[in-house]
Amino acid sequence: MSIGYISLLRDRQFGTLFAAKITTVLATSISGLCLGIIVNESTKSPLLTSFAMFAPSLANMLGATSLMSLADSSSPRALATILQLGCAACVGAQALPLPIWMRFLLLTLSGLLMAILSGLQFGVVARTVEKHKYAMARSLLNLSNGAMQICGYALGGVLIHVVSQTQIFLSLGLLMALAAGIIFWGIIPTNISTTLKSGRTKRSVFAETKANNKWAVLDPKIRILLLALWIPNGIIVGAESLFISYAHEKAGYLLAAGAVGMLCGDLVIGRYLRSDTRNRINVYQRVLLAAPYLLFCFVLPWTLAAPLVLIASLGFSASLGLQERLVALTPEDRVGHVQGLESSGRVSAQGVFALAAGGTAEVLGAGYTISVFGALSLLVTALLVPRLTKLQGSSHQVPLRPNSPSVKRNNQDNEH
Repeated sequence: MSIGYISLLRDRQFGTLFAAKITTVLATSISGLCLGIIVNESTKSPLLTSFAMFAPSLANMLGATSLMSLADSSSPRALATILQLGCAACVGAQALPLPIWMRFLLLTLSGLLMAILSGLQFGVVARTVEKHKYAMARSLLNLSNGAMQICGYALGGVLIHVVSQTQIFLSLGLLMALAAGIIFWGIIPTNISTTLKSGRTKRSVFAETKANNKWAVLDPKIRILLLALWIPNGIIVGAESLFISYAHEKAGYLLAAGAVGMLCGDLVIGRYLRSDTRNRINVYQRVLLAAPYLLFCFVLPWTLAAPLVLIASLGFSASLGLQERLVALTPEDRVGHVQGLESSGRVSAQGVFALAAGGTAEVLGAGYTISVFGALSLLVTALLVPRLTKLQGSSHQVPLRPNSPSVKRNNQDNEH
């Protein structure tokens, strides 16, 4: 493993979040596959089966619009532990012989809890990792996330033929509870509400979340970055959701190629490029993300489609530079909320566009729909380019966040 990644893992808090994250992703990947099979066997409905796979993603936005201020208002260790235990309980409860509506309710609740948990985790990362290592940290998290999803789906495919569904869900619930223990042991106890929000008028969680979301939407720099992070790649994920309809039994090759491309892009862009270089190539990355899909309106053999998917998926790494700039422009006392909002909005957009792609494909067919979604992603990128170029030109370097430790140290040095 790269020396840069090893140095990150040596940090107690980042190493703790990394271990908890990969454990959780592995568990949720396996449980998602099992639930999809259960719903499909019970209902024979492609729509409900798709909803079973994307319900947690859509529930992310519910958490972002109602309770996300918790990501900055409470002790990260205590709240993250409680949220992780809640997710463990939702997964473990799927072992019971529940009706479908109850399974969907548990999926929605787990998605809501996971949204807030992600905000907490990314907030801790943004506050503890050095500014110039933030993109590298997100790169490592993305790499591990992709790797664990691949392992989870592969392992899940084996487990459903070896052990009962009850045993699978109970084991996954215990695995996620173990992640809660890792969080409780590894995160240093702090109280963000007292260290960062002293002097701010005390408001309810809902009021604070509403105020923070309003601020993010009205701030032109934050708004344009969120749109750039949510929409272009969300559209492409919608196109990717049609791989099975497009390539049928060869779809696995396309999915694998996409995973390899995404992992390679995150590794190179996050680990080996500087911040200014990431900014310069960002637009080209998002063009690369969509352009290869314009060819899918033709009936391509999988031997040509898979390399095109791999090349396109390299463009997902464009998010690293945008996430880095988003953290830099966010005040310290809102960084957890904004990171959670970004993550939840991105995941929710992927779910929405996946469902939209499925509906469109009913009319146009999979190949034409993939190409239409590729063109739509390019159009959105073209519309965003002027604003992003102006934002990039306002500073040649990523600025320090207001109230960050580095700013405080510099102010203290100037006083002396």
